[in-house]
Amino acid sequence: GSYDSTQDSLTGLSNQRALLDHLDEHLGDSRAVGTTLLLMDLNGFKEINDRLGHQMGDSLLVAFAERLLAIVPADSFVARLGGDEFAVLMPFTVDRFAVTESAAAIYQELTAPLDVHGFPVTIGVSIGVATAPQDGHTPADLLRASDVAMYRAKRTKCAVEFYDNCVRSPQHGRVSLLGDLPAALANHQLYVHYQPQIRMDDHSVDTIEALVRWQHPVLGLIPPDEFIGLAEQTDLIGPLTELVLRAATVPMRLAGRLDMNLAVNVSAKSLQQAEFADHVLGILADTDFPATRLELEVTERALVTNVERTNYTIAQLRAAGVRIAIDDFGVGYSSYQTLQRLEVDRVKIDREFIGNLATQPRDRLIVSSLIRLAHDLGLDVVAEGIETSQIWDAVSSLGCDVGQGYGIAMPMSYPDLRSWLTQWAAVTPTLPVAERV
Repeated sequence: GSYDSTQDSLTGLSNQRALLDHLDEHLGDSRAVGTTLLLMDLNGFKEINDRLGHQMGDSLLVAFAERLLAIVPADSFVARLGGDEFAVLMPFTVDRFAVTESAAAIYQELTAPLDVHGFPVTIGVSIGVATAPQDGHTPADLLRASDVAMYRAKRTKCAVEFYDNCVRSPQHGRVSLLGDLPAALANHQLYVHYQPQIRMDDHSVDTIEALVRWQHPVLGLIPPDEFIGLAEQTDLIGPLTELVLRAATVPMRLAGRLDMNLAVNVSAKSLQQAEFADHVLGILADTDFPATRLELEVTERALVTNVERTNYTIAQLRAAGVRIAIDDFGVGYSSYQTLQRLEVDRVKIDREFIGNLATQPRDRLIVSSLIRLAHDLGLDVVAEGIETSQIWDAVSSLGCDVGQGYGIAMPMSYPDLRSWLTQWAAVTPTLPVAERV
């Protein structure tokens, strides 16, 4: 092709290498005070890619690139850094107000619907802004600062974030968060919390779900959805899963709590690894935890990729007695297909449908048909996100088997779980728990 090594072949924009070269030239220029870098990425792009396919995803990126080129100030330099990340370099912009105006205008334009093969697709965008020299003297520093700001914009669900705001309340960008993960694994910064799942018919405790937490020495508590994805992009997801399995099974066995199941989340990437089943069964043998009491939860989206490999792993695990649950059920587009192709034991209906159950007839209809579908296939159904007694009643009346959510119990430490279990057993459970505790 006629593309050179500084060009992105999909969109025709410059690539990261070209951007860094360009930045290098600029920062060497004494007039470059106020050189500003905007880093942006599309929110929910992965879901669009998964749902509509890579071709649509690519078309969306091309449409986004065209729009970006059309709206940035004339002397800007636009690049695609890879995936759904784009950058705009605005040289010689000394005025903070001008940058804010510009960033806001770019945001406004980019979040208007894009035409992708005749479909209007609306996509969110998070923008991080860093300015030289105060936020960084070198191209790499400036890029890192804008990454931190963009990551913060994502966290705070705010459209545009400036790096100097982040410095006042330090937030790591994804790059440094990823760098911190190996140490977190080594230094016991990751630990497990437990959340009970209750049977709807007799209110007995059915399963305890183990949820991983990261207590970061600088940033405090980091929720799993912010680091599990990072771990999946690297080889750290294996050790992370192993850590959670070991950390969760040992206390459950020591306390003699083998009358209830333990649920642990595993990533799609793990299920696609040939040795994963042996690995899990090895840990169970080490910790002397019965395989029939373990349930592995996998998100539905994950199950759509590499079905043969995944199926094989699931078959090995189920042969040993381990149960498999599909998490976030109903959110993917392929619910029915997934169930046809995979041998699983239960489905967890995503909280997105459960939250408005009491008030939205449409959600009620969806949940009732998901429950029916699962029951027809001989599967157990868990409802996630039960926060009030109204929702418990609504879910229960639709024939759901098991419930989980803040209305029943928050995720808690193991000592808290033990006292919670004692309390729960002592009282005839009526919901919400908040009134009983």
